Amino acid sequence: MTYANTAAKEAEPMLVHYRTLLDYLGWISVGEVVAAGVWTAGSVRNTDYPQQAYRLGKSL
Repeated sequence: MTYANTAAKEAEPMLVHYRTLLDYLGWISVGEVVAAGVWTAGSVRNTDYPQQAYRLGKSL
């Protein structure tokens, strides 16, 4: 998940919604990558988030 703000409290409602969907669908989360401060296209490039997502995907 990405979001423009960097405050963790701003991410919490989105994570609650995500977890509610997981529960509703009967799915089990295998992990999350929460990318704070990512607003414009390409702004994720100079962060560790792509590597985190890669490691999560590779762990499946």
